[in-house]
Amino acid sequence: MVEYRKLHYGTGKYFVSLCSALMAISFALTAPSAAENKPQFSRSRAIDIRDCGAVGDGKTINTTAIQTAIDRCAKSGGGRVVVPPGRFLSGTIVMKSGVELHIDQGAVLLGSTDHDDYPRRPTPKYRSHKDRGGFYALIYAEGAEDIAVTGSGTIDGQGKDQKPRHGSGDLDGRPRI
Repeated sequence: MVEYRKLHYGTGKYFVSLCSALMAISFALTAPSAAENKPQFSRSRAIDIRDCGAVGDGKTINTTAIQTAIDRCAKSGGGRVVVPPGRFLSGTIVMKSGVELHIDQGAVLLGSTDHDDYPRRPTPKYRSHKDRGGFYALIYAEGAEDIAVTGSGTIDGQGKDQKPRHGSGDLDGRPRI
């Protein structure tokens, strides 16, 4: 306590530096490391969506194949679902805990322009006031933990080709990415 008063009253700049250093050390010792916070996805448990029947021709609807890969991956304890090079047309896919959706370079996850491929999602616990009563989405997750969408491929929701279900503006019923 004596040392504290001496530093505090005698030389204020040292007190601030000392406090900053002690706070930094305290934080470093008590805070989880970045590696602990980062989801760890097993690449050894990778599922290629083609192994579940997906076809990358830009015409075949692949929603069921992609969802099957996600479900299998989650059921096996998590890992990586790979969208390989190609154009994979899809409606709503629901992410599950522990799953990384990896879109390879040269791959395109292409949002369908058919409204029937996007079932209305229930109203989420935490929502935008613009999405009253549920909404439509290409990639959806709620209550899932340790999920990720990675890779250098493309997600193309085909926004310019999406027709409104009703109305206009933010409440037009078009699917969100």
